[in-house]
Amino acid sequence: MSLPDLLVIGVPKAGTGSLFAYLAQHPDVCASSEKETGYFTAASPDGRSRPVADYERFFAHRQQERYAMEATPAYCYGGPRVRAAIRETLGAPRLLLILREPAERLWSAYTFQRSLGHLPPEVRSFAAYVTACERERVVHPDIHDQGFLKGLSIGMYGAFVPPWVTEFPDLLRVLFFDDLRADPHAVVSDVCRWLGIDREIAATFSYDARNPTVHPRSLAAARGAATARSLGHRLLGRAPGIRRGLRDAYMRLNRGSIGERPSTETLAHLAELHAPSNLATAEALRALGVGRLPGWLDGAEVASGG
Repeated sequence: MSLPDLLVIGVPKAGTGSLFAYLAQHPDVCASSEKETGYFTAASPDGRSRPVADYERFFAHRQQERYAMEATPAYCYGGPRVRAAIRETLGAPRLLLILREPAERLWSAYTFQRSLGHLPPEVRSFAAYVTACERERVVHPDIHDQGFLKGLSIGMYGAFVPPWVTEFPDLLRVLFFDDLRADPHAVVSDVCRWLGIDREIAATFSYDARNPTVHPRSLAAARGAATARSLGHRLLGRAPGIRRGLRDAYMRLNRGSIGERPSTETLAHLAELHAPSNLATAEALRALGVGRLPGWLDGAEVASGG
């Protein structure tokens, strides 16, 4: 039986795809056949997941690598049942959690969901997206019920980072998106040191950015493509080559740019919303022993009025 002992647990839109791709180049790391297996996000109400054989198939190609790794960003906010299922199934896996300044992460989430045509037609700007996310948090307090409008809730790290710190203190490594963007080799080398595997070989890795968002020329076309993807997944589930061809053709036809930028007013509003959560996150990370926090966390006490 081969199960992972290294999980990239989040957060979404903070470089998890890049981190997974970088570490997958290490000869002592066996990457899952699919980056996001989503195995634990399917934890049932009593905390149990799908048959473990469903999980093993993602690592059937493992040979003598020291670690088997997968990356499902939704694990980070999965709640106590997901954490319990991970512990029950995997025992003591190493966990990598990468955080990004919440407003910047939210902008990335907005442009990503916009590019996929997932947002309601009335959400035509970042400010409208923030308002829609705020409203969704009131109507559906549980993040799992917020659909494509959970972006604001995901950035409230104070709601889910402290439990990971408390339950997996010796197994959790917290990284920061700014560091990964500025010097990916240094971050990966440090992760290799933490894992106890050769860090020198990290100098030979490719550090190209992964999964960049491609902005649509037409939002209406993007929404139509989202519907077509859903239908195509059911009809062409066994023809990934055809699906990829259709996707590439759509990208060529509807590739555009985004002229919008977050307004000063919206960013100020988000700073106020995020301040208490950032403070709770900073306190949890200091308790974990994280010595150097990025500015948006290091100044959290001042920003929250503490």
